[in-house]
Amino acid sequence: MIVLDEEDQQHLKPFASSGPTLRLPERAADHPTSLLLPDYETSQALHDSSHLDKTPRRLRRRRRALDSQFCKASLAALVVYIVITISVGLPFILRKSPKSSDDTADDQPLLLSRLSQVDWEDFPLDQEGSNMSETDQSQICNEWDSMDETKSSHQLTASRAFRLDFNDILTIRSNAAGGVNYGNLTFCSNPDETATDPILLFTAYSSNPRLRNDVKVCYHPTKPTRGFDFFLPPIESTDDLDLDIRILFPVNTPSSSTYPFALQRISTSMPYFFQHLRDLPSDLSFRELSLQGVQSEIFVEDVTAEKVAIKSSSAPIHGRFNVSNSIVLDTIAGYIDADVTLFHNPSSGPRQLLCAMDTGNERISADIVLHSQAFTSTPQPLFLADVRTFNAPIDLNIRHHSSTPPSLFHLQAETTSGHLEVTIDTKYTGWFDLQSKGVDRSTKVNEERIDAAQNSGSRGYHYSRLSKERTYGWVGAGGMPSTFKRSEVGNLEVLSLLNDATLTFVDSS
Repeated sequence: MIVLDEEDQQHLKPFASSGPTLRLPERAADHPTSLLLPDYETSQALHDSSHLDKTPRRLRRRRRALDSQFCKASLAALVVYIVITISVGLPFILRKSPKSSDDTADDQPLLLSRLSQVDWEDFPLDQEGSNMSETDQSQICNEWDSMDETKSSHQLTASRAFRLDFNDILTIRSNAAGGVNYGNLTFCSNPDETATDPILLFTAYSSNPRLRNDVKVCYHPTKPTRGFDFFLPPIESTDDLDLDIRILFPVNTPSSSTYPFALQRISTSMPYFFQHLRDLPSDLSFRELSLQGVQSEIFVEDVTAEKVAIKSSSAPIHGRFNVSNSIVLDTIAGYIDADVTLFHNPSSGPRQLLCAMDTGNERISADIVLHSQAFTSTPQPLFLADVRTFNAPIDLNIRHHSSTPPSLFHLQAETTSGHLEVTIDTKYTGWFDLQSKGVDRSTKVNEERIDAAQNSGSRGYHYSRLSKERTYGWVGAGGMPSTFKRSEVGNLEVLSLLNDATLTFVDSS
């Protein structure tokens, strides 16, 4: 038996806890040392994270709601934009921009840019007469040649005649307003065969002295506004006012005059006046003829001019025109009936000759004759035609004059919901492109009947695309060209968005 001393006994006393030993796991890098209470740094981090998670929760919910509403509004706006773009801008979507370099026959047809961008500043007239002034000291007003009363109708009359000069500029304007027709403006031959100068003859018929006194006719003797201003009073329901304005051209002229260019430029701005050109001398022509009106028919029986520009609204335009530079017929809610001859003079005329017609909600019917003397120089003359309307049909008949060789011709014809019919003679050579987007609508090319013995296989039709929606190809001698410049070949571009488009070739003989 070994007896331990008192000091050794103290070292061998058991621990205060006599239970089983529990070994805690080693501390991980990102965890607290205790499962029950984390250390201070971890506890503070958990507190801050919990605070941040709870505080903006409502704000995030509001933001989600706002973001959802914004997305819905943006989607609705996008849908509206697409619908408007398709309905309004479809013709422009269908078009492509022309290339400046050579094209290949496999390319899609390139719709030309708008041919007729008319600059009405070339015809400087104020449509509503707002620039007219009764206080202009240079003008001469109301010097009547005669004033009388018609006993049969109890109408008061006043008249005045003005002699005009040859080779001059003449403007005729009116401040008429209110939607009431005031009378007629007529250009015609003078029944007096002894007359040698153009004359403006004005006659006013009124139901009372007040109306007659309120009518003012003022003459501007100096350029550039040389011409006549008609200041008219407002018309009441009990009033009766009728104005008759005539430009009379002499039938016989002295040999010393520079006739047939009687006047360099005639420009009118006559709202609510019927404007007629009829029974003109056969050898009369104009350098520039500009007629503008509102709610009044413009009729031209037969006129020869270098440039013609006619602009109206809510009224038709119709007539026969012989033009050596350009013609523009522009109206709205009024039909256009025109017989146009584009005459190219190789010695003095421009290379490009333009015929443009534009209206809406009314039809366009036109015969276009391409007339040129034999040309040997290059480039050859280019005839351009731009014809447009909407919600109405277009009917065009295009042919070469019998003495004219095959010419370079470009056509743009476009409507929305009307049938579009184009007929052209077999002197035409070039591309044709017909398009229609309407359901159950079609495009069609009617080839002319050619005598095999006469043709000898020289003229043929070659189609790059042939379908109901689109017919695109080439017509002419030989095969389809592999490369070409569009400015040097013919182009027929016919577009009817919601109706049929038809192109018919007829024998030029």
